Amino acid sequence: PVDNCMLEVQNPDVPHMIRIEVDPLLCIGCKKCITKGPMDTLLEGCPWDAIDMVSLQEFESEHGELAY
Repeated sequence: PVDNCMLEVQNPDVPHMIRIEVDPLLCIGCKKCITKGPMDTLLEGCPWDAIDMVSLQEFESEHGELAY
């Protein structure tokens, strides 16, 4: 994984909890954000279904073209 690829951000829907966002320009596709479980267990996806992976085309259509 790349340092600082996952960032804590404000959660407007639940202000007393944070959200984790993945910086798309730093993402190398290691999937640490969806596979790291408690006590270093390996998971197949987020156990709480809290992470939705989207295609690059879908992301860029909503947020604009990435700079790479």
